[in-house]
Amino acid sequence: MNDEDKLNAIRLISTPQIGPITYSLLIARFGSPTQAVLRAPELAKRRGRTLRLLSKQEALSLQKRAADAGITLLIKGAEDYAQRLLTFDDAPVLLYAKGHLSLLQKNMLAIVGARNASLNAMTLTSQWAKDIGKEGIVVVSGLARGIDRAAHIGSLTTGTIGISGCGIDVVYPQENQDLYDELSLSGLNQGLFYVKRRSAPNPLLVNSLLATVLLPHSHKLYW
Repeated sequence: MNDEDKLNAIRLISTPQIGPITYSLLIARFGSPTQAVLRAPELAKRRGRTLRLLSKQEALSLQKRAADAGITLLIKGAEDYAQRLLTFDDAPVLLYAKGHLSLLQKNMLAIVGARNASLNAMTLTSQWAKDIGKEGIVVVSGLARGIDRAAHIGSLTTGTIGISGCGIDVVYPQENQDLYDELSLSGLNQGLFYVKRRSAPNPLLVNSLLATVLLPHSHKLYW
């Protein structure tokens, strides 16, 4: 995907009337984001609708703000996009990432669980995450307190990805600021939104993985 297509992909998916499914249909019909930007407004007009695309200048501004913050825009169809997500029709068109992008191309396993987990559960989780990482598998979790934090801490030296349901520039909970900073340096932070978005669904946590381990309050396992 060339730079023009990347810019036009941002314009398309940032348009309120266009979501992941509509984006995929437009690409299938017109062949590329650039052609879709040129032809989609006329298609909408013929159907009695007005399509107000994000302007080129606004898209360039978003790219610049992200770059200035050390954030990479991952666009569906580009080489650095998580390939496993491409198996889903509704895969996010635009993701925001900060850290080591190479982790996205490795095998992954998600570990998620209770925020108010016991100390024993968190200790066990950290050890499991450490052992899993030694096998070359990247541990993915949601940057929450409790089990999520323990999973990240256990796999910091082997590779871990934190997937945020809010803006990638929002650290929540704030007590995990140290973890967020560490992942930005040695792991990867990834999110659906950029610029102060507080909460959103988090489908990425399972859509790109080999398996998911759910840990409740105790040490029992649920698959």
